[in-house]
Amino acid sequence: MKKLLLWLTVMLVSISMVVAFSLTGCKAPVEEEVVEEEAPPAEEEVAEEAPGEEEAAVPEEVELSWIQWWEGEVGVELLDSLETKFIEEHPGVTIKRENLPYQQMYDKLITLAQAGELPDVMGMQADWISSFEPLGALESLDSRMDEEGLKDQFAFLATWKGKEWLIYIYGGAVVVFCNTQMFENAGVTYPETWDEYIEVSRKLTDPAKGQYATAAEMAVEPPSGIYYWIYPLLLQAGGRLADDELNLVYNDEAGVAALEFLGTLYNEGLLLPGTLANTEKEKRDAFAAETIAMYNDGPWGIGVQKSMGVEFPYDIILMPKGSATRGTWAAGSGLAISSTSKNKDVAWEFIKFLTTGEGNKMWVETTRNLSVYKPNLAMSYIQDDPKLKVIASQLEEPGTMTTPIMPGAVALQKAIMVEVQKYLNGEKSAQQALDDSIVAYQEAMEKGE
Repeated sequence: MKKLLLWLTVMLVSISMVVAFSLTGCKAPVEEEVVEEEAPPAEEEVAEEAPGEEEAAVPEEVELSWIQWWEGEVGVELLDSLETKFIEEHPGVTIKRENLPYQQMYDKLITLAQAGELPDVMGMQADWISSFEPLGALESLDSRMDEEGLKDQFAFLATWKGKEWLIYIYGGAVVVFCNTQMFENAGVTYPETWDEYIEVSRKLTDPAKGQYATAAEMAVEPPSGIYYWIYPLLLQAGGRLADDELNLVYNDEAGVAALEFLGTLYNEGLLLPGTLANTEKEKRDAFAAETIAMYNDGPWGIGVQKSMGVEFPYDIILMPKGSATRGTWAAGSGLAISSTSKNKDVAWEFIKFLTTGEGNKMWVETTRNLSVYKPNLAMSYIQDDPKLKVIASQLEEPGTMTTPIMPGAVALQKAIMVEVQKYLNGEKSAQQALDDSIVAYQEAMEKGE
């Protein structure tokens, strides 16, 4: 009996231990479930990072804004194709282009600069820089050009205060466009000196037939006549605008001779009527209509005449020699980046594309302009074209130089053109007009104009 009780006791203890062990073992799944509940947050964090990594590989969408005046000069089709090409090379970029007539561009940009609303990229002239840089409106391109070794790659630059603020898309020297048939009809040859130019102009002019030798754009705004007449004539007479310290010196004997040469053309009625109001448009229209036999322009004039449907033969000659040289002013038009641009890196790529890259080749070859980027000056379209070769050779003429960027250059040009008009109207002598233009400029600078 005792043995039986002992056995039963042992069995009960064993069963109790098994049950206890079993109950204890059931806790493991519960603990595993707790761990599993904590795991999802970790998995969610990983899932949140993945889309970010995928998006980083997608090109950033950028709308690049630029304002220019070239639609009427080179055509909408060319500008559209340039933008398409750039976008193909830069996925994610779109371009918002605004066009204004050249005559309105400077005033529009000044207004936008003062409001802090300039677009990313702007069409720009070198002599505008001195007005925009003090406003803090321009982004210096100096460091970018240095990093890529570009400064030595251009025929000429637009340097102001030791830095570069724009890059030229195209450039060249002023030359004379000549209607070959009108010269043949008048029985004259192309002039090589100022005296010959006067004599040829007299024979090319016949007011009764509405025919004139040439046209001079002497409107005060825009002051295009500065580039096409005043500055070139000044150089050819042996003068210069300013000395090395930027002191104005154009009111010397050379300046007087230059103005009097222009005065002879005007007073003898050899210029297209409306001289004091005429702009580049009027002279180009008159040449295309064969109303004038000659006019002064740069290489860009070739593209303009083509866009106007000019098919009659014409030649391009060097400007006639004054008492000193056949030299002239070399200039062009370029692009700048606004200091307020939020897309400066993309804007820089766009400028490089249009001034050194495939875009520059497309632009200059289509318009038959001269690239200022030296490697592109070797393109066959220049070497095989007699007109363009003449323009390129003009750059090598003694006395030819680029326009110095003066403080308040626009104010200076306006002052000069106002006084030139007074001279042509007979209100003042050439000397008095030049002297007074310097005084007017100095007063404008003192007033902060």
